[in-house]
Amino acid sequence: MVITFVTGNKNKLAEVQAILADVLPNLKSAELDLPEYQGEPEEISKEKAKLAAQRINGPVLIEDTSLCFNALHGLPGPYIKWFLDKLGHDGLNKLLAGYDDKTAYAQCIFAFCAGPTSEPIVFDGRCPGRIVPARGPNQFGWDPIFQPDTEKGQPGRQTFAEMEKIEKNRISHRSRSLQLVKNYFAQHPEYLHFLFSSCIPSFQQCGCQYEQPILSNSRIIGGYTAREHSWPWVVSIRQASIYLPLTDPGIAFCVGTLINEQYVLTAAHCFYDKIRLFLTTHYFVVIGAHYINETNPIRYNIQSIILHEKYKNDVFLNDIALLKLSHKIDFNNSNVGFICLPPNNISLYPYEKMNAIAVGWGSLEENTSSVSYTLQQVQLPIISNRNQYCFRQISDDHVQFCAGFSQGGKDTCQGDSGGPLMIFDTNTSTWHIVGITSYGYGCAKPTYPGVYTRVNMFIDWINDKINSSSQSNKIYQIKVFSCIYLISNLCQGLPNQIPFSNSKSPIRQYQTIFNKPQFYYQQQKQEETLSGQKWYYSSNQQPSAYSWYWTNNDIPSSNFYKNTLPNQQADQLSNWACGRSQVTNRFGRIMGGQNAVPHSYPWMVSLAKRSLNNLHLCGGVLLTRRHVLTAAHCIEDFKGISDINILAGIHYTNEKKTPISALSIDIHPQYDSETFANDVAIITLDTLLPENDPRIGTICLPPNDMMGKSYPPVKSSAVAIGWGSTSFGGRPSESLKQVVLPLLDTTKWPCNIYVTHAQGQICAGELNGGIDTCQADSGGPLMVENSDSRWEIIGITSFGKSCGKPDTPGIYTRVGTYNSFIRSIIDLSRNRHYYSSALPIYSNNFILSIFLIVSFIV
Repeated sequence: MVITFVTGNKNKLAEVQAILADVLPNLKSAELDLPEYQGEPEEISKEKAKLAAQRINGPVLIEDTSLCFNALHGLPGPYIKWFLDKLGHDGLNKLLAGYDDKTAYAQCIFAFCAGPTSEPIVFDGRCPGRIVPARGPNQFGWDPIFQPDTEKGQPGRQTFAEMEKIEKNRISHRSRSLQLVKNYFAQHPEYLHFLFSSCIPSFQQCGCQYEQPILSNSRIIGGYTAREHSWPWVVSIRQASIYLPLTDPGIAFCVGTLINEQYVLTAAHCFYDKIRLFLTTHYFVVIGAHYINETNPIRYNIQSIILHEKYKNDVFLNDIALLKLSHKIDFNNSNVGFICLPPNNISLYPYEKMNAIAVGWGSLEENTSSVSYTLQQVQLPIISNRNQYCFRQISDDHVQFCAGFSQGGKDTCQGDSGGPLMIFDTNTSTWHIVGITSYGYGCAKPTYPGVYTRVNMFIDWINDKINSSSQSNKIYQIKVFSCIYLISNLCQGLPNQIPFSNSKSPIRQYQTIFNKPQFYYQQQKQEETLSGQKWYYSSNQQPSAYSWYWTNNDIPSSNFYKNTLPNQQADQLSNWACGRSQVTNRFGRIMGGQNAVPHSYPWMVSLAKRSLNNLHLCGGVLLTRRHVLTAAHCIEDFKGISDINILAGIHYTNEKKTPISALSIDIHPQYDSETFANDVAIITLDTLLPENDPRIGTICLPPNDMMGKSYPPVKSSAVAIGWGSTSFGGRPSESLKQVVLPLLDTTKWPCNIYVTHAQGQICAGELNGGIDTCQADSGGPLMVENSDSRWEIIGITSFGKSCGKPDTPGIYTRVGTYNSFIRSIIDLSRNRHYYSSALPIYSNNFILSIFLIVSFIV
């Protein structure tokens, strides 16, 4: 492909050809009559380049020159030719007669446009100097009145007209602009390879498209709108209404990439800890789309969802998944294609400083739930894993890498999760997916690049899942136990129990909750096919039985065990029901302070002051339906127990909810109000909270704190929530907020300045400032999501020097240290108030001695 330089001057063409021969060898000239535009020089050059590309119908290079007086704020600028013609050299000098400032700069802009629909790239070369009375030969416009500065920034002694041609060309604005052009194309060879690509789109060719994408070095925050159908392999992943699965347009929540005619590559976290893995009939993809709401979308249902077996949700390791579509895609549609996979198992690929393109319909700015109406794209450089900003973000550079700008301004954001990070392969002239959008702190924040899954390390896994039907079918197996409560003589079960049966065949009608692998059904009845048989299963908020592992009809059951327990009230909140929410949090891209999804943390309660019209003072969490864990120092803000009201199941503090009174308060006996050591308290409510309210739930306690071990580990992340102030000294928030905070080493600066009880405290916060808990967040939880996707409270918001200031992290009570104290208070309150309630201590090893176990051996 030939690039056209818009000029009628043969000498100018020869000069430009000589300078750019190494990077733009196929350069010809054409003289076009382009209109004169008004505006800033950069915008004028862009408009001219676009118009020239339309007329040539191909790539063009245009040049514009300006002379800008600093005293006149850049004038005459692009109008210098008109000013010179009307005023001459003397007239231009007279424009500055009333100004002491005679400085100016000569400006040359080369603009490159790849085609009629492409966004121009601007190369702005400037030479500083000053305006002087005319000296030297009057051969080139305003050269006699412009005296350039020396390379050291000192006033020069010669005007352009007086200088030797070689010297002038070396320092001129024009040579500086051309050098920028040369440097850019030397550093971005993929751009030219892309322009001259010989790749021919077809249903058998990956990484080619009929509509060529716009490639630009624009620094617009969030990138820019992609050219329609220029990324034909990008798909929108959507959730349909459970009631209208076939007609509902769905809610877009993630992005994916077609890698062949039936498989979509995306992020595991898009489907982790959701019922999506089995309710595939309620999830679908839209292909060949440019607008988020296409008039006639091309919709494909999802047949199966395959997560990486070693995906770790807490650190987003192995964040990769495959979606198998219900039927194969017709690639005869020019708007649909599939991308190439990268080279297999090349260490640390993509390499540092390579330029990649990310696309998606995600948010254009942080802290907003709205998505882009059109497909957006952004160009991001690959960052070395040794970079200090990347190093703190990733957990394993073997399977993760960073991309973005250290100064921020460009990034992926919420809603872009699962989307591709792509590189143009100059050897094959095709596009490859090298990364999957995984997570990041905030969006486009300085020093926080985005983190991506390194696709080339998973090529074997991808091929194995696609080629092995036995592997892909494993997604349908339900790995859980089959259990029934026993009451008395087994003649009657508790509410929501399945019928008792001693049959060797499985029970056909049942209610269930799935604990492995990380599925939670919520008041939904579904029909699925397992091993060729149809089964119905359903659940409610606190279901009472696990399902079974069933893969073969001919395998007999194991031995039948029977046990008898005395008649008693059932546990209202079982240990395996803690830490679950019926409302899903969206942490595809980890954010730094924002509104929480309403009721996504159902264990959160507000401690309100009755004497001040239920004013929110502190936070707390439900451990059972009758016990609230909070900070001891919060109790000091109330006028006795009668002044405390508990508001549960709320998102806004001004909601009209009936408050619950406190029956008793237990403060840790060694609490120190001066040092905030042992800052923990438990409030027992005077009434049980409702059982079936989906807005109310309990959180899990963490494992017992062990000496010499940090749980969770330093440098991992935790979530804090509360209705506290959004700035130091400000008003409390009306809506529940959430913030992701890195966990810091309590023995190192600056934590060791503030920690007063190392064994019982956690230090967390961003040392650069900007995110933190604040006033009225006290007593609220610092939480992590464990490996089984349950939320655990690891810390209680205790104290801090300020809110969100650099080097002033927050201090939290380490809950694992106080598990024994918490258990003892809960057990004591049962006897004290004649109440039976299970404490939701989560453990990976379930003790099922009170169950009748009917298991099917695989």
